Amino acid sequence: MLESKRLRHFLAVFELGSIGQAADKLLLTQPALSKSLRQLEDELGVRLFDRTPLAVMPTVYDETLAMHAKGIDAGLRGAAQAILRMRGASKGTVRVGVGPSVAPNLMPLATIGLHALHPGIELTVTEGLVDEMIPRLRRNELDLAVGAWPRVADRRCGWKRCSPIRSR
Repeated sequence: MLESKRLRHFLAVFELGSIGQAADKLLLTQPALSKSLRQLEDELGVRLFDRTPLAVMPTVYDETLAMHAKGIDAGLRGAAQAILRMRGASKGTVRVGVGPSVAPNLMPLATIGLHALHPGIELTVTEGLVDEMIPRLRRNELDLAVGAWPRVADRRCGWKRCSPIRSR
């Protein structure tokens, strides 16, 4: 059975394109990370990366595994946050994508309001266009997206009008 730790290791290497950089990010040694990747490759029966002296190159299996691993990682984070909410703790991470037209004005105020109401929430904000944000929502790389985007951008996503965050 695949281990979530190995999937997180794989995702770091996949996203950074380097075992060295991924090891630094994960606070692991390069040999430990390489061993974890080899174990994952052995378990799956495929080579995930072609290793060169300067980088790792993805193979045909990487995109598929990355898509599923991101979904699994998002599911595990969601489960942990749900348990924390049930215990009454407001902790966790919210990943928000914002359009360039609302980023400079809305996000500073929303961030201040969120931290005033829920100081244990870590907020990660990514600015981008609708063409970048909608696919990232689908891949579970973002929890929500805010922007002044046309409704025709993607009919499969839910569109809601929201009020600004206000403290009570």
